[in-house]
Amino acid sequence: MTIVFAIFTLVLGYIAVIDFKTRKINNYWSLFNLVFTVLLFILLPQHYQLSYQHFFIPVLIFVMGFFLYFIKVAGAGDVKFLSTFLLALPYEFQLLFVNKLIVTTIVFAVTVIAIKIAMQFRLVIDALLSRNLQALKSVILGSKFAYSPVLFFNLLLVIWESGII
Repeated sequence: MTIVFAIFTLVLGYIAVIDFKTRKINNYWSLFNLVFTVLLFILLPQHYQLSYQHFFIPVLIFVMGFFLYFIKVAGAGDVKFLSTFLLALPYEFQLLFVNKLIVTTIVFAVTVIAIKIAMQFRLVIDALLSRNLQALKSVILGSKFAYSPVLFFNLLLVIWESGII
């Protein structure tokens, strides 16, 4: 499993850099995850078994992510990549990854919002005083942030906590 998680780390680290620069995750990375998952099911049957349990969390995340994409909270590439990445994880790590991801996402989002408020403090005050909620929303939320660096950091936390590498 050490080699598998090393591959996960390298690939997700690379994707995090690309996503941070371009704000886009190409579909071929999701396809890579699917092909890698099939290989893992063939090569490591002790960790990968065809069962509804293995597919439940990735499908649930895909459905929830589709909703978040629909309301313009998440990007389609992020949703597809996360779902297929979860498929590639052994079942015993999926729930740990998702639980940590919830906390990691909240911490990153709050940090990004706090930095935006600090950097544009005067605009935030002006928007509050004038009760201009649209201006306040654009200052605080602004543009989307790259999500794969959050996934990468989360993977490192899971690896560290599990003692895999």
